[in-house]
Amino acid sequence: MAKVIERSGDAVAAFFDDGHDVVMVNTNCHCAYYNPLHQKVQKNIPELYTVDQQTFPMKPERKLGGYTTYSYGDLTDEFPIAVNLYSQLYYGIGERHLNYAALTCSLLNVCGFILDGVDTQRTVRVCLSRTGLEYEGGDWEIIKEILEFCPERVEFYVYSS
Repeated sequence: MAKVIERSGDAVAAFFDDGHDVVMVNTNCHCAYYNPLHQKVQKNIPELYTVDQQTFPMKPERKLGGYTTYSYGDLTDEFPIAVNLYSQLYYGIGERHLNYAALTCSLLNVCGFILDGVDTQRTVRVCLSRTGLEYEGGDWEIIKEILEFCPERVEFYVYSS
């Protein structure tokens, strides 16, 4: 069971300032970086935005439940990594677009990817934005339960924005 630690502050800033291994961003499958978190990512982690835009020819339905990554590490160090979690098919305000099954699938798959080849004694520190998940109508208690379902070698630092 993964540990979920809630913190105030900005997940994007924390990725660079607090020594996290991974930042994960909830993303829709239509390559639309439209909400305040996405705008912050586009400005501060432009490589992650570019990786998302490169998936544009793919049908959105095929991306749901998947992920894309950008690694800042070199061949000797796999971290830090930025991740787009494709956990919503559509986007907009006023209704729930977050797909809990897709979020679970994205998280479990990307956790497997980031833990592959990492020392089994090492804990991987992941930061993400609570606002980024709730913005799409997600219920925090359900989201937290999904995060806790991930492997115990992952620690999620969930920032308020």
